[in-house]
Amino acid sequence: MSGLKNRAHTLTLCRLMVRAEDLQSRAQLLKLLQVGEPACRRLFLDYHGLRLIWSWMMDVGTNKSHDGLSLRMEVCYL
Repeated sequence: MSGLKNRAHTLTLCRLMVRAEDLQSRAQLLKLLQVGEPACRRLFLDYHGLRLIWSWMMDVGTNKSHDGLSLRMEVCYL
């Protein structure tokens, strides 16, 4: 994983985040965001990235599994 390098990568990440349904895919996408360029991370916010992450947190809110907890921890590391 090399992270986000440009606007096209950031837009693709946001589109993938909308479609990601399983917890493992979501965790991988969050890791890409974590290692992305700072400018791309700011652009992620412009593309309503916080709303995407919020919707994920609502989805796993009642999930007490190990994967659900891991995803919540990944969000904390952003």
